[in-house]
Amino acid sequence: MRKIFSNKIYHSNIDQGSIINNCIAEDYPHSAVWGCIITPRCDLAHQGKVSTVHYLPIINIEDWIRNEAYNILKKQWANALEKKLNTILKDAGSGDCFLNKNLPSEDILTVARTLIKKKAVLKSFETDFSIYLKQTDNDFKQSLTQKQQQGNLKNLIKDLVKGNNHAFYFIESWDNPTESLPYKVILLRDIRRLRLKIALKFASGFLEEDISQEDIIYNDLATSGDCSNLYCIIEQIKSPFIEHILQAFSYNFCRIGVEDINNIENVADNIVNQSLKILLS
Repeated sequence: MRKIFSNKIYHSNIDQGSIINNCIAEDYPHSAVWGCIITPRCDLAHQGKVSTVHYLPIINIEDWIRNEAYNILKKQWANALEKKLNTILKDAGSGDCFLNKNLPSEDILTVARTLIKKKAVLKSFETDFSIYLKQTDNDFKQSLTQKQQQGNLKNLIKDLVKGNNHAFYFIESWDNPTESLPYKVILLRDIRRLRLKIALKFASGFLEEDISQEDIIYNDLATSGDCSNLYCIIEQIKSPFIEHILQAFSYNFCRIGVEDINNIENVADNIVNQSLKILLS
């Protein structure tokens, strides 16, 4: 396993790459959430330069699987099912994308029963169409036993681990390294903030009962039902890993879209032809 963390017991200062606890994240209201501080070191060192410190939420990969992976795979499954049904209808003579014409389900079934001549194909269509209309969680979970869906899951996880999904950053876990899934996920598009005076308190630690209601309102902190939370720095991400995380984070906000070149194939062919003339002259 990579040596990403400093593994110190105590942290005297909050810094870029500090991991703090009891944070919050969009779509994960009931999950354990940590935060990776991304505010530049120079701003934290010269405290008068900033009034707000920012962090990126970190969650356990199990929670990411239950939420993000689940939703992505379910959408892929629904799209594949729709494509399959549309293909059957098209082959029977209905035309393209017949399911997308906003017709009542009874009318679609009538057309299918009229056009589809093979009983086995019609029966399969009716079964899948019933699933398509309901799209229950049980139907989706049943699909996860199929090789295609397992392949989709593997591709999704590989993209996460390799960094091809720019909304997330895959990282090893600093705690419970012996668990079956000792990994966490940084949410690169969910930027959270702390007021500087609260952020600085993380170095020495502070109790939920010692902060005001105003602090709760103006800082992205998770609260408990009995004010029992202890807020502190629990780890530090070392260089160059924190810089790599920031590079992945910045990709989401530094992309620029421009109009594509028209007729790329023709342009490329022309350049190839002219290049041959130049090289052969």
